[in-house]
Amino acid sequence: MLKTLSRLGLLVGTAAVAALGFTGMAAAAPAAPVTPDSGTALVSPDKKVKPAPRTDATTQVNLNGACESFEFCLYINTGLQGPVADFQTADANYADNIFSPVLGSPVTVANNARSASNNDPFFFVVGCIEENFSGMCGVAPPIAGGDLFPDFFLNLESHYFTF
Repeated sequence: MLKTLSRLGLLVGTAAVAALGFTGMAAAAPAAPVTPDSGTALVSPDKKVKPAPRTDATTQVNLNGACESFEFCLYINTGLQGPVADFQTADANYADNIFSPVLGSPVTVANNARSASNNDPFFFVVGCIEENFSGMCGVAPPIAGGDLFPDFFLNLESHYFTF
């Protein structure tokens, strides 16, 4: 699980998930090529994607500082350690989010994630290195996580969930 995400080359690289070594996350990316060592689908940076709406009923709270089921979580440290930003829905711009709990000054999620975890058992997560789901994107499969690799390490700015 961790190894799969780590190879995404991120977040995944995979481009490369989601941190998890993504090269960024992308929408479905069903017909996208796969890099031999990443196991993550690549998505063309010029292809605009529309995030899939979440319709599953969950009880988790978005951005509550606890990485739970059905959430995509970004961590400030490698090894899925340290303050976390947990997302239950897509986020087009991490600049307005902070890692929690944070001791001292708050740290913005944008361009500060070192590892990630997709805890959703059904949806893939597409992570991108630019706002609004653009730029290089990588895909993190359901229930996978790990350290982000270039080009996603300290470079993620948006993500969305997709089948």
